[in-house]
Amino acid sequence: MPYDIDLVEMISTECGFPCTKVGGSELRISIATDVEMVIANTDDDDTYWGFADVPWHTHDELTLSHGEAGYRSYSPEDMLLAWAEGRILLVSLLRDGKVTDRWFAHKGDGSDLKHIELGESIHYSTASNQALHYRHE
Repeated sequence: MPYDIDLVEMISTECGFPCTKVGGSELRISIATDVEMVIANTDDDDTYWGFADVPWHTHDELTLSHGEAGYRSYSPEDMLLAWAEGRILLVSLLRDGKVTDRWFAHKGDGSDLKHIELGESIHYSTASNQALHYRHE
């Protein structure tokens, strides 16, 4: 099912995230300093959302682990509201000080630390830019 790009644009604006519509099928949203999220409907009836500068992306809804309680799925508009309210963290994986990937996680989940490798660090941030930083030496 295609994303409602106009609704996502309206919610982005209401949450204070500057955005730019590219054609009628893509929206680029500045969710943090130097972090641009892309939400799009494709010509072949597919959808995706992710970030402009890293490989991580998803199709349709985003499903996140929610601790022992299970999982929760988010549409792009639900995720933007959760991000703005501080319920979701932006996780950035860095190697040699350069961001190599990004994704979202529930606040307090912590499962991302299981996958960190030597020389990598993980940076967690909220929409209000309160950050935590972990390094595996």
